[in-house]
Amino acid sequence: MDTGPRFRLRHTPTGSVEIADRKVLLELAPGVFERVHRVTPGSIVRQDAYRQRSSGTLGRDGAEDESIRCALHYDADGDVDGYVAYKFAGWDSKPYTMEVIDLVAATDSGYLELWQFLGSIDMIQRVTWSEAPVDDPLTWALEDPRCIESGENADMLWLRVLDTVKALGARHYSSDGRLVLRVSDTLSLAGGTFTLSVSGGKATVAAAPEGAEADLSLDVADLGSIYLGAVCPVTLAAAGRISEHTPGAALIARLMFAVERSPHCLTHF
Repeated sequence: MDTGPRFRLRHTPTGSVEIADRKVLLELAPGVFERVHRVTPGSIVRQDAYRQRSSGTLGRDGAEDESIRCALHYDADGDVDGYVAYKFAGWDSKPYTMEVIDLVAATDSGYLELWQFLGSIDMIQRVTWSEAPVDDPLTWALEDPRCIESGENADMLWLRVLDTVKALGARHYSSDGRLVLRVSDTLSLAGGTFTLSVSGGKATVAAAPEGAEADLSLDVADLGSIYLGAVCPVTLAAAGRISEHTPGAALIARLMFAVERSPHCLTHF
């Protein structure tokens, strides 16, 4: 992120950001992350090392990292709903760069306001974050989206469905509807033809009756791709990854599998 003169957000703060002692994250970080974890598809639980690293208690070399700084975001009621841990890359880095160690925000406003804070740090010209989401609302909040320079995308989460009935029945759906899915699996673990019926966001899943016509055919790998809502079934159908036997079925799947918050995994494993 170029945080020079071009860095301006179309956002009016609703809370405040304050610098804090980095070690407050030993207590605060798990609670804030848990709020994010509960509402973010693709999120998995974190190891204890995350709060230790964010607080500077445990550096990469095993010793305490005193160079880490911390800022907290307070919502309109004065409660902490986000934090950022960061460190200066050194005077030898050109342009002068701040590295985000961890940024977790339970609200959209908290996320943007933490970025407003990072963009206002004196003398800093660039901020880097290796865990930034692919579908980042910050891009659309910037007056000049070209301030962001995206590096190479990295895979943070792999999903392999083992039991199609249980997996499809476990998640919430954004739109009601009915689909017959024919799933192929070379390992013969999750394959078969299944009916997915959704009412009120809740699914009923069962093996389809013998001879039932499928609306969509897809491999278990493609089922894993659309399961969290990160990949569009319409796009996969256009790419030939999903076969549409009933016109409009891919769009129905898109609406059903849509999610309110973009998938993002902040945990290495």
